[in-house]
Amino acid sequence: WDVATGQQVGAHLTGHGGTVATLAFSPDGRLLVSGGRDGSVLLWELLDPDGMATIGTDDPAARQLGLPLTGHDALVRALTFSPDGRILATGGHDKSILLWDLSPAKEALDQGQDATAEAALLAELISGPISGHDDLVTSLAFGSDESTLASAGADGRVILWDISPALNQGGSVDKPASQILVGHGEPVWSLAFGPDGRTLVTGGANGRITLWNADGQHPLIRQFAGSDYAVSSVALSPDGQTLAVSDDLGVTRIWDIGEENDLVIRVLEPTPRGLLTESTSGDLASIRDSTFSPDGRLLATGSDDGVINLWDIRAKKLITSPLTAHTNFVWDLSFSPDGRVLTSISQDGTIRFWDGGTGRSLAPPLTGQFGRERAVVFSPQGDLIASTAGGKVTLWEVEPFGEEALSDKEAGDFRTPIQRFGVNTYPTLIPAVAFNPDGRTLVAGGTDGRITLLDVASGEPIDKPPIGHEGEIWGVAFTPDGETMVTASNDGQIIVWDVDKGSATFGRPYGPPIAGPWLRDQPRIAFSQDALKIAATGEGRTVVLYDVDVKSWLSIACQRANRNLTMEEWRQFFGDEPYRLTCPDLPSGADSGA
Repeated sequence: WDVATGQQVGAHLTGHGGTVATLAFSPDGRLLVSGGRDGSVLLWELLDPDGMATIGTDDPAARQLGLPLTGHDALVRALTFSPDGRILATGGHDKSILLWDLSPAKEALDQGQDATAEAALLAELISGPISGHDDLVTSLAFGSDESTLASAGADGRVILWDISPALNQGGSVDKPASQILVGHGEPVWSLAFGPDGRTLVTGGANGRITLWNADGQHPLIRQFAGSDYAVSSVALSPDGQTLAVSDDLGVTRIWDIGEENDLVIRVLEPTPRGLLTESTSGDLASIRDSTFSPDGRLLATGSDDGVINLWDIRAKKLITSPLTAHTNFVWDLSFSPDGRVLTSISQDGTIRFWDGGTGRSLAPPLTGQFGRERAVVFSPQGDLIASTAGGKVTLWEVEPFGEEALSDKEAGDFRTPIQRFGVNTYPTLIPAVAFNPDGRTLVAGGTDGRITLLDVASGEPIDKPPIGHEGEIWGVAFTPDGETMVTASNDGQIIVWDVDKGSATFGRPYGPPIAGPWLRDQPRIAFSQDALKIAATGEGRTVVLYDVDVKSWLSIACQRANRNLTMEEWRQFFGDEPYRLTCPDLPSGADSGA
């Protein structure tokens, strides 16, 4: 792939008998190595390292160099080159590490030999299996010289090896170079050396990051929570001051390592899945709720520490300083229909009003009237607010903000909302509430898994609630046209409902639920104004943007598959329907699998 453009370079490389589990480039960029489920390691010569971007997708970009390297009895998971590119270390699910001298391969490249035609073995195994882990070897890294090798394993251990006997005398490597580093307590999935060759960083299945001093008597430097999910990759910048941590959710967090190893999270790089977070503290609070502005341009998030943030979705950055008036959990947020006002409800017993564009406080908070507050929402017309506290739903009449510029009004100029009615509908909490876009029906979700429908005019229950969740319901939202409703529960599921007012129930599910591990801790949910995205928050510090645009799904599928369906696949899924291109910009697959 071309890193600058994201476009594929050259045709696919084939050679493994199954899954390709790991890849690595040599330091000089002339070799690519791949490890497979079949236990083999393949060497690939890049045909034009300096002109890769000009190679078309139908032309070869690399060719296999020599015979496969065999020695592992199971999947090869870890590959790493020594700094000079001469030694290749491989590790796998057979719990062993092998060392290979690549001098024959480098000689073949230097002399321009047709190593493919010769079918030669272009690497020499210089050490028998190095054993020290009680479970699969997950990651390998060389220190600043080729004599120190670090290995990580699913047994939770990190081992530093002195491999100089194998390099110099052809001897065996049978003991660690120093003490075994133990501190994760769970599998260690990734490790990397810093530029000084002494600092080692490791990431574990429990999301913890550990910094080690590889040549000291007291190796543990610092350990901290790097993610709420398993850490899949770690890397230190060339100056050793910046740490990148990627996790199984597809999120990469960038950490600044300051003096005395003080760690400050700087930014979370956005990914195609759209995760967002930003903070000036390494001690982040969980996000409790998120909601889009009506124009879809902004996303508001509220956290356990009482902080509200306003995000620019396109730029994926904050547009104001954090809003910090609340002193406890921010449970729920709602924009007015015109997007100019944001309201929030907090565990501190207040409902507050904010300028939706600047974050300025607009009015004194509603205080002293609530208990166990959980949800607040504007009506579609902007003249009502529904809030919940305990098992009670309250409807408030609020002053319409009209066309007058908010900047012309001072805090305190808005009339205090007047209570229209209060309905006790649940013996337990009501964490979620939403108006149907026609403004006539209010939907409430409870911690007993029930959905209740209320008539806005009278406050009376409507007797045809939808049934689907088995856990507490913490999120309810509608598309702007009112034809689709979405609910989120800590049963780990999001259900998308087709709202059919003429059926026996208020809605019926669109297919199976959407599942996600982050939904098991009080998930909140919101639709974008164009109904093409769903924002969900839950366990941890993340906001997940689900793309529900069918056209977008088709585009992503074509990008990932990089081909059309074969005739066999077409018949499997579409039967006797005439074959057509599902990816119009890619070659037809009709001649394949006929």
